Amino acid sequence: MSFLLFALTGIHGLGLLLLFIATLGKAWWVLPDGGTLNLWYDCEYLNSTHGWACTSTGDSPCLRAARGLLPAALLLSAASFGLFLWQLRGGAQGSLFIPAGGTQLLAALAALLGAGLYAARGGRPLEGGFGFCFALSWAAAALALGSGCAYLRLRKGA
Repeated sequence: MSFLLFALTGIHGLGLLLLFIATLGKAWWVLPDGGTLNLWYDCEYLNSTHGWACTSTGDSPCLRAARGLLPAALLLSAASFGLFLWQLRGGAQGSLFIPAGGTQLLAALAALLGAGLYAARGGRPLEGGFGFCFALSWAAAALALGSGCAYLRLRKGA
């Protein structure tokens, strides 16, 4: 039973880390010249002025939805982890981890919707391809879905 708890904690932590990197990473879209775009701003360092020049990556409704859903998924997943630890410490023996599992399933749904909306109509240029942050968001959503389902089935032991 303790191995299952450690494994589930590791899967949840890995999903949380991947979601954090995907949300803040700079490679959601890779341009043909090797440049990358993220969800938030396209910034480049100017050597002439020793400053940064930042422009918005777009303002389409799907991109705004992805910008809202991915941080929401990150916060929900962190809250689910806190709920899991709280229930593990103070819950009654034999009780289910339903609040933690439900919150983690909501985080998975938010991550799936955010990545899916970005893939469908993300307000990105026509040239280029998806970057590693896009793949990380799908992997994090799958891990969140798996750990959320496992939380719903898991009972607190002795």
